[in-house]
Amino acid sequence: NLGLVVDNNRVYSQYSRGGLAVCLENQAWHAALADGIVAADSCSGIDDDAEGVACCHYDDDKCNQGDVCCYSSCDDPSTCSYSETGCSGDYGQIHDCVWSDGTCVVGA
Repeated sequence: NLGLVVDNNRVYSQYSRGGLAVCLENQAWHAALADGIVAADSCSGIDDDAEGVACCHYDDDKCNQGDVCCYSSCDDPSTCSYSETGCSGDYGQIHDCVWSDGTCVVGA
């Protein structure tokens, strides 16, 4: 049996926390982890806490604080963030983007 433990830090609600993923094949661990599950839900859909978070592109007239500074050809804030270098570069600075916990976001 496969045991998988994940703390996904790419969703908006976890931007300020670290991430961890462990995958192992061990029946005893699988049983122990499965016994500890209180409730389970599907992993599909959008993180509720990300509602209102959008991509901010360098050519947008105005962006909201906390929006993700995204590549121009990409509109998904969960996958389109500038890199740390891009965040501090010319395009990132147009909207005062700052690097925060692995994501480039519009600053104050």
